[in-house]
Amino acid sequence: MINIISLHSAPRSGSTWLNTIFNSHPHIKTCYQPLFSYKYKNIINENSTSNDFNIFINNLLTCDDDFINMNAEYHGNYPKYEKNDINTVFLKNVHHHHLIEKFIELNNNIKIIGLNRNPINVINSQMNASKEKLKDWLNGTDKNISEEYFFGFNKWLEINKMFINIKNKYPNNIIIVNYENIINDTENEIKKICDFCNLNFHENMRKCIIELKSKSSNYDYSVYKNIERSITLNKDIKKYILKYI
Repeated sequence: MINIISLHSAPRSGSTWLNTIFNSHPHIKTCYQPLFSYKYKNIINENSTSNDFNIFINNLLTCDDDFINMNAEYHGNYPKYEKNDINTVFLKNVHHHHLIEKFIELNNNIKIIGLNRNPINVINSQMNASKEKLKDWLNGTDKNISEEYFFGFNKWLEINKMFINIKNKYPNNIIIVNYENIINDTENEIKKICDFCNLNFHENMRKCIIELKSKSSNYDYSVYKNIERSITLNKDIKKYILKYI
């Protein structure tokens, strides 16, 4: 039986960084935004059956798509480790959060990781990252072209409210974690996630954490970030956001 873990967050919340740590585990196959990829675009939806979902997960196990496997040039360099006896599929999502409850309906053993990050840092990054360049910081109207997109501060609020509601309904299926806490106490926070997901904390994860924190890169999508980038949001945006957090 294949275990399924699905990581969800607003764009620019550290999900690729967290995904990279779990990718170091020899028994985990991580999949980068598979429902956003060309190969499996929206293949799971509100009308999908459990059989549809099982086929999707089994296909991911053997999928060789460069985008899903983080082998595209877009992903840059990151630490890689050998795989063997894979028993867990780990999905990384910054889209399709409207399907979280559907995922649980289709597989009641699935584990959801709801990752949140300080919204000032999230919106600052969404507005400045080279492939996002968000203009409408509040509603994300220039980026949210369909229900699968979650850009802007109001979508950040929506996602975090969604996490709390799902936690109330399905407490055994979702753990809500904070990016800043993970950065500050990485190994212990990762161990908590592993415990919730019924995973062992592998030595490779410790090695990966050390490597990710050993250097920094100016590339917007690099996982090597031992220095927090400066905040350039104007004071009125920050003042507005601070009213809600």
